[in-house]
Amino acid sequence: MLQFLRKNSINIVYGIVITFITTTFLGFFFFNDTFQSSRTIERARLDNAEAVARIGDRPVTKRFYEMALQEIQATLPSDTSLTKSMIESLQLQALQRAIENTLLLDIGLSQKISVSRSDIKTGLLSVMDTWGVTTTTELKSSLKAAGQSYSETVKDLKDQLIVIKTRQALAQPQPINDTIRPYINKRFNIKTLFISQLSSSNVMIDSDELYRQAQLLRERIHDDASFDAAWRTQFPDETIPTPSFVWLQLNQIIPDIAMPLVTLTAGDISNPIKTLNGYYILQLKAMDELPVSRHITEEQLADAWGRNTLYAYLNNAQSGRGISVDNIVLKALQFKAQGNFQKAIETYIGMMSANPSDPYPNIAIAELYLLMGNASEAKTALLKAQIKESLLADSIVVPEIHILLAEIYDKEKATQQRDDQLNKLLTLTDNESVLIYLKKTFTRLKDSSRLRTVDARLDDLKKAATIETTIDEISSESSEFIEFSDKKGADDTF
Repeated sequence: MLQFLRKNSINIVYGIVITFITTTFLGFFFFNDTFQSSRTIERARLDNAEAVARIGDRPVTKRFYEMALQEIQATLPSDTSLTKSMIESLQLQALQRAIENTLLLDIGLSQKISVSRSDIKTGLLSVMDTWGVTTTTELKSSLKAAGQSYSETVKDLKDQLIVIKTRQALAQPQPINDTIRPYINKRFNIKTLFISQLSSSNVMIDSDELYRQAQLLRERIHDDASFDAAWRTQFPDETIPTPSFVWLQLNQIIPDIAMPLVTLTAGDISNPIKTLNGYYILQLKAMDELPVSRHITEEQLADAWGRNTLYAYLNNAQSGRGISVDNIVLKALQFKAQGNFQKAIETYIGMMSANPSDPYPNIAIAELYLLMGNASEAKTALLKAQIKESLLADSIVVPEIHILLAEIYDKEKATQQRDDQLNKLLTLTDNESVLIYLKKTFTRLKDSSRLRTVDARLDDLKKAATIETTIDEISSESSEFIEFSDKKGADDTF
């Protein structure tokens, strides 16, 4: 597979990908205002200091996270209305993608995946187009004005191209041969014994020694009982249950395991099967046909094998290194996604020490308490957020505070306090989403007076948008007329 990766990296068609990456890559320029130096040592220091996560001691950089977030956002329909939960999901997806991309970059660099000067040149053309410039000199000037470095732009672009080429090479659909073809729509009831290439202390085991261990284990296995006994020598901790038989189909495993699996018959135990991460010994209990509803095509199997191979390489690249999340917001979101609300609350409390006047951690804590069914603690957190809101510059209104408080007061039948929160929103914000929320709320409350006020505000927003569009159209037509008149005047002779 490594030879395949080296050989095919230069044959991958990725012209469209270059344009895609440079477009999403530019999102970083408008996010990041901290990185100034172009020196490699300074960059490494900042990458380490600003790491959003770590794979062992390998930092997952803020740049990789931001580019991954932009990449995912670019796949969404342009008219998508993002809710808070959707944004949190996108952030966690971007974190996972950034971790994967970091591993893929390391794989690509270790396998000397090349990015040619023409690749970079093509990518920079898209960068220049996005920046509205036509020459490298102009691009350098624009980047400098934005506080960015041209050399860092090229370096980041090259890294992203290596990631894309490596991902595409590893995820290439795998060929289906005549041996596999008859088994595509069968399922296998198997038990597995895994001999990891890592020792219990996460030290890489010599390949010859690993093979010897696998062979010794195989020699001890004659039936189901001896299979479990051999498994127990690998995992002596009695609290860990011995493996059970599970039903799998070919698109759920990697080709390295699938090929020997289809040669087994019921009751067989395989010889050690070498994979990227170690050796597997399989025990096949039964095999039968898949239900028609779960049938797949050769193309679907080939694609699944490509994805499975990609993730086998990612798992191998991560072997022996734990993943930790450094970014406190992402860490809190991760706890929340796992359902560990108390840990998420503790994380947000820790966040307050960095910026005590920021109301957003209090809002996040309130939302978590509401998920836990604790409205009293949620209200306390929101009232603290409301005090912090009052200290913000230019009388900034944070709608989430008042929406959540209004909902809590409504459930408590505290009508006056609820209306105070709704009136504050109605008075101080022109946010269309908030006004739509108020429209639904006043409709539910049958409050015709305030409903008319909301409708009038929404109508004003629509009229303002129409006027703005009309002005833009008139400006465009005027420009075209002036350009036409200039050309006509230049062509006329008197």
